[in-house]
Amino acid sequence: MSAMPDKIKVGDTIDDGEDWNWDDRGYHFVAKLVRDEDSREEDFGDGCCFDLKDKEYGEQNRAIHNAWMNAEWFYFGVVVKAYRCGLELGENSLWGIEGNFTYEGREGPVDNTYFNEVMSECAAEAAHEAKHKIHELMASLLNVEYAPRDQRDDGRQFHQNRRKGYATSTSS
Repeated sequence: MSAMPDKIKVGDTIDDGEDWNWDDRGYHFVAKLVRDEDSREEDFGDGCCFDLKDKEYGEQNRAIHNAWMNAEWFYFGVVVKAYRCGLELGENSLWGIEGNFTYEGREGPVDNTYFNEVMSECAAEAAHEAKHKIHELMASLLNVEYAPRDQRDDGRQFHQNRRKGYATSTSS
């Protein structure tokens, strides 16, 4: 699967609910950013994930922690859905990704370009799921059993039996 066009550039900020649409290899993809509300300070225990007592990075960690607590940056999830003919056939997601990562004293622009890679990888997985869903639907319409290629003894057996009209039929 070819990669989706880069939608997010260095310096771009992202927001909850933002979405992107593109077409590739017969599928229409919709990627949506969702704020990951499951990532909270209390999830990290007393020490938190930012060691504020660290001698080398304590001040930087404090700035990162304060920026997070002040909602200057967030954890996000990326949800990508694959459609064909208007039907949702596949979905994949990845969660716990830092977005809009910035803090006092940080140099350089915000870099959220990693989300391009995540969306592309999730789209590939969603398309894979969609392909299997299409095969299941076709088998159901043809009244034959469908097993993914990796679960068959012989990958060609499904098509050979369908042409002969026997063996994998679900009707008695």
